[in-house]
Amino acid sequence: MKIDFNNISEEGFESSAHKKELAIIRANVAKAYMEQYNLTFETVATVEKTGDVAEYVNGILAEQDITIFAKPLQVSAFEIEDTQITWAFYENGLVINVMYSKNNLEHRAVGLQLADKIAIPAELRGKLQFTTQDFDGITVQGSYFNVTQMHTNFVAT
Repeated sequence: MKIDFNNISEEGFESSAHKKELAIIRANVAKAYMEQYNLTFETVATVEKTGDVAEYVNGILAEQDITIFAKPLQVSAFEIEDTQITWAFYENGLVINVMYSKNNLEHRAVGLQLADKIAIPAELRGKLQFTTQDFDGITVQGSYFNVTQMHTNFVAT
């Protein structure tokens, strides 16, 4: 699904109590990729792809002893230059992105975001520090960590 950042749509997030917040974050992500890379941001929602991407994300999160149990609703995974980029939007309102450079160990990180009023999921409490920041029209709680291990099971959508 091509994401139109000018017309925020909750499509794909209907089952989430946080569909509006997820839609705003997804639109902001789409806008950033268009402005920085002239790239149209697309997501998929097939069970096969969301499962494969969720498995990849959980493999990386395992570095911090974290497993996400929420259902992934929309995912996106693509490459820009030598960097594999993965986005996962979860039913509980959590958004995770992985930036994984194939050649530069210093350019590997995981970012986690939640809209400001969404409770931090139990599996993240006490494992990461979240700070609040404005993210183009919405206040989000965000955290990140650097990826230190090799991960070779990237799945492009």
